[in-house]
Amino acid sequence: MQTRLFASFIYSFATIIWFPIVIYVPALALNQTTGIDVHIITPAILAVCVFYTCVGGIKAVIWTDVLQMIIMIGVMILIMIKGTINVGGLGVLIERNWESGRLEAPE
Repeated sequence: MQTRLFASFIYSFATIIWFPIVIYVPALALNQTTGIDVHIITPAILAVCVFYTCVGGIKAVIWTDVLQMIIMIGVMILIMIKGTINVGGLGVLIERNWESGRLEAPE
């Protein structure tokens, strides 16, 4: 019983520490892009998240995470393609990495 109580306390403490960070980071990003005060954006983000979760349930949250993952992977691939094109192509990229010692032939 003591272990279960201790584990519940640790989980609650970790959640209390983690939750403000999860709300503050998007509010800070919106503040940097829009210039709106963080203290105004934070409750708005919290309200949207709570409303979205209550209306759509966990299924909506999971689908949002899936969509976010697809977008993030797609953007990373596009950044790699754009960077390769800006350098001068795949051949130039491989040549520069080979000369600088970042690539090694397998033994």
